[in-house]
Amino acid sequence: MKQTFVRLLLFSVFILSGILSSCKIDNIDYFVPEINLAETSLAGGGNYDVPASGMQFNVDIKSNCEWTASCPADWVTLSATSGKGDISLTVTVGSTRIARNTTVTIASDEVESRYLEIKVNQIGVKELSSISAAAAGGLTTATGKTASLSASFESLGLSEGDVVTGGFTLTAAGQDPIEIPAEVNAAAGVLSCSLDNLTPGTEYNVTAWVKLNDETPLTSAASQFTTIKIASAVATVSGTVVSGKATESGTTADIKAAFTTTLPLEKGEGPVAGFTITPEGGEPFEVPAVVDTAKGTFSAALEGLTAGVQYSAVAWAQLGTTDKVSDEAVAFSTVKATRYEFTFTSDNWAKSVFPSKNAEAASRKEVITVVDNGYTFKTYGCYRAADKASLRIGATTNIGYMGWIILPVIAGKKVVAIDVPKNGASFHNACRIAIYVSADNGETFTVIPGCEELECGVIELPEQQPGLMYRVNTVIEDKKADSSSLYIAMMAID
Repeated sequence: MKQTFVRLLLFSVFILSGILSSCKIDNIDYFVPEINLAETSLAGGGNYDVPASGMQFNVDIKSNCEWTASCPADWVTLSATSGKGDISLTVTVGSTRIARNTTVTIASDEVESRYLEIKVNQIGVKELSSISAAAAGGLTTATGKTASLSASFESLGLSEGDVVTGGFTLTAAGQDPIEIPAEVNAAAGVLSCSLDNLTPGTEYNVTAWVKLNDETPLTSAASQFTTIKIASAVATVSGTVVSGKATESGTTADIKAAFTTTLPLEKGEGPVAGFTITPEGGEPFEVPAVVDTAKGTFSAALEGLTAGVQYSAVAWAQLGTTDKVSDEAVAFSTVKATRYEFTFTSDNWAKSVFPSKNAEAASRKEVITVVDNGYTFKTYGCYRAADKASLRIGATTNIGYMGWIILPVIAGKKVVAIDVPKNGASFHNACRIAIYVSADNGETFTVIPGCEELECGVIELPEQQPGLMYRVNTVIEDKKADSSSLYIAMMAID
């Protein structure tokens, strides 16, 4: 019985296996959903480069399941956003001026972690799109000859290798156009330049231009500007000095003052200047001055004065229509004095010592006494030329000697001025003199205030009492000089 059951079981298994092997099942649940792009759609690795003008291209989808297509950019449209099976999807990209990119995604819910991406890269326009009219700055200057220009421009799609150049075209009435190259900052979209040698008060017409690589330049609308020169003015008037007050007539004097201006003056420019002279108890009168613009001084010769009268002098200067500027008033009076010229005799001249030729005697300060017309002078030497003579101050810097002269004591008279002319073979302009006074007949000398270091010329002594003795010393400025001599040609005695 048991053997019969086993035989029936084996026969049943055999029959079942035969049935299964003879039947083909097509719809078994082994189906695999897939989604792919055709090989023709994968050119460039799935990246599509689109020109700025836009374009359409097709993507062939191979799928055995449902899918969706999407793109986040509103400038891309798709011919279908969903489907099932194979389809040719049309992608339309709009035009642009600016470079941009996006992604088209094709996906299926039936395909786990499966989606396809199509990269869309659109190239923007490369151009200089606009340029502003030129703006001028710095138009008001001391010279009116300089200015600055600038303009701005917009660009699209420039890359590191692009070259932007620019400049300005400048014209004025009756003149040929001038091309001015500009400094260009492409990143900031700015071009600029500085101008010089312009004509003050002239209107200029200007256009700006920029050029990308070798393309045609982009030119701006025209603009105009006019340079303005700031009017200079007299800033200060100072240092009024009245000299030459001791004369034989007592009616003349010389006056001088200095001025400064707020701005440097151009060639040919200069102030009008003069002096307002007011006699004590009288009416003021004007004396025009001669102006030396290069030195910043002005001067005049005063005539028709009255000896012994107190005067007030006010120096003033004015540039153009600007305000007149004045110095403080200076008081002075003229002196009618005897102009005394030395007339040394040959005998006196022969006894003199020349320090520059006799350094040993000079260094010992040997005093030579010279008598001339009853006046006694103590000096290191004197000098005679033809029929005229002068007292001589010798100075030798290489041994440190500086000569001096003692002027005579004149009973009842005052020495009011001495004349140290700037002539002869010496470095007068590099030498100054100092004047000392003695009230004890030459035992001690004290420098006169204001006379410590004076230029050569007619030197007026401050008010002194009669019978004083004066000493005149040299003050060497130029230590490179070997020696020098100064001469007192005349003196004024009151």
